[in-house]
Order: sequence, then C-alpha cells, then structure tokens
Amino acid sequence: MKFGLRALILLSLTVVLGCGGGPKLPKWPDPVPASGTITFDGKPLVDATVSFTPLEQTQGKGAVGTTDESGKYELRSLGPDGKPKTGAIPGKYRVSVSRMVKADGSVWKPDPKNPGGPMNFGAKEELPRQYAVESKLVADVASGKSPYDFKLEKRKK
Repeated sequence: MKFGLRALILLSLTVVLGCGGGPKLPKWPDPVPASGTITFDGKPLVDATVSFTPLEQTQGKGAVGTTDESGKYELRSLGPDGKPKTGAIPGKYRVSVSRMVKADGSVWKPDPKNPGGPMNFGAKEELPRQYAVESKLVADVASGKSPYDFKLEKRKK
C-alpha cells in the first residue's frame, strides 16, 4: 500500500508541475525590417502612430511605429515571449494611422509617469476616420520590401 501511495503522489506532482518547464510559446517567424514614410496632404505627418494589424493567416500580434519629424517610422513588434523586436512578421496587414491631439493643439503621447489613454487628457483623433478607424490601407510585409509609404489626403467634400 505504501508503494501505491508514493506512486500516486509522484504522479500527482508530475501532473501539477508539468514536464515541459512552463507554458509552450507559439513558434512565429522572425520579424523582418519594416519602415516607411507617412505624408498628409503632401507634408510629413509628425508624431503619428502607425499600426499594422495582422490579416488572414499572418501570425503574431501586429506591429507599431511612431513617425518622426520627417514622417518616417520603423515598426516594432512583440515576440511570442512578449519581448519587443524590431520589424514585423512577414504577412498581410491592415494599416491604420492615428494622431491624437489635445485641446491645446499639442499631440498626445503616452507617458509612463502620467498613465491613462488619450481620452483622459481630452485628446481627439485628428485624422479622418478613413485612416484612423475605418482604414482600408493594406501592406504585405516581406523581407526586402520596405519601405511601406502611405500618402494620406483629406477626404474631398
């Protein structure tokens, strides 16, 4: 009877602790460099957030970049381990571009010292919905295909 009890305890510990040493992470392809330039009405779009959201069978959680003074951005993505990586996993993406502006006209930027989303600071989307919310922009990320440039324009009335 002692042997049976020991075997049951050992089996229970094996089930509870597992054999693999932790959760198994998905295997995603390595990201490839992905960057580009965003213009709005022919001028560089500064301090905009460029988001690539996976479509179809594209793996991963997507990629994000922020435009600089010349409208250029470089994408960064999270690996399956949650660590940031430069680039985006090859595949097809919906691309949205957003620029949140506060009531005083300044661009809202995330601040770890002052947490909260843009709405907490009275910021509103500056770009037309066709780019920020209802985007139809698409990019097919592949090795060597950068840059991914987008020329945005105000919607004609």
